[in-house]
Amino acid sequence: MSADNFDNKEIDKLIQSIFDKPENGGNSINSLFESRLSELDITFNQVCDNLVIEYRTLNGILEGNLKQLNFLSLLKLAQFLNISYNEITDLYISEIIQKNADELAESQKRIFILNYFDLPILRDLGIV
Repeated sequence: MSADNFDNKEIDKLIQSIFDKPENGGNSINSLFESRLSELDITFNQVCDNLVIEYRTLNGILEGNLKQLNFLSLLKLAQFLNISYNEITDLYISEIIQKNADELAESQKRIFILNYFDLPILRDLGIV
């Protein structure tokens, strides 16, 4: 499909299809973490102490609301959960995509416009 054949509805459907894919088989980092806590019969704070991860950092990873990700903490969490580094990265990114779907969709639309429209010409013509 060429860029000329795209209309807004098709773009929206394409973007939404990306966000609708279940990438992690229904698991979330938080659910894996809770299962592991139960399995080991330990507390959240004990995990923080043993992994040497700040409480707020670990909580931010589990909730998917960190402003800046500390990758070392994410890798330590993968070790604790007995999952691969790739798996925790995929889970984390999938959760971030789901939580920020609207913002990412808006960004994708803007990138499409930047890629396929000559904005200086449109600006000179007074369209934008």
